[in-house]
Amino acid sequence: ENDYRPLVIHTVFWVGNTVGCVLWGFTNDHFGRKPTVLLSHTIYFLAGVGTLFAPNFTMLAILRFLVGCAHHTVSHLPFLIVVEYCGVASRTVPLMMVMMSYTFASLTVPWVAMALPSWRILSVIASTLILPVIACWKIIPESPSWLLVKGRTDEAMAQLGVVARVNGNDFQDDDARKELLKEKEAESSATEKVNLLQMFKTPNLRVNAFLVNIICMMGFMCYYGHVQNTSNLGEGNVYKSYFLG
Repeated sequence: ENDYRPLVIHTVFWVGNTVGCVLWGFTNDHFGRKPTVLLSHTIYFLAGVGTLFAPNFTMLAILRFLVGCAHHTVSHLPFLIVVEYCGVASRTVPLMMVMMSYTFASLTVPWVAMALPSWRILSVIASTLILPVIACWKIIPESPSWLLVKGRTDEAMAQLGVVARVNGNDFQDDDARKELLKEKEAESSATEKVNLLQMFKTPNLRVNAFLVNIICMMGFMCYYGHVQNTSNLGEGNVYKSYFLG
């Protein structure tokens, strides 16, 4: 009778993911990366903990929708902020750290879940792991590129100065402002407006845009479809199936 419910919860979660991509993209552009980090992480924590106290199926679906909204932002936005402060040669380091931690967690979670007496404890653990980011929110730097786009040049230069000091380098504020002024002059002299449709302007861009979208879509469909179907792999033990999958 209630066999449809897991499917509904999974569907609602991914609908929330889609809505979240649009919602957090808007807040990123209009209010900044730092406020978006705080808001998305807070929603993820509250909705995750609220799952434990959902009085009915409808409320459970709403809470999973909210978790889904924040899901990818929680895992990707802090990484993107870190990458902005990395040089081109060192950007693979945070990327590898994210991938390694995700892989390690994926291999560890099924055995932790099997050892715990209740799924509620696992849900609490998963939700509370977000708290250090919320607690350290004040020391998270804002995106320098966002500050520059919004005309908050002094704040962006101050952020870059802090990064330079931490790395033992001298930050030449005047030189940086001169380079920035040159870029602004070059942008203002450009007669052609840049928009999303330009990716379809040339054959190479059209082909690359098409391939990127198809490859990403297929990768996500295969990965998440496989992960969420691990209970049907036939091992007889859902934890072992998840680990092997």
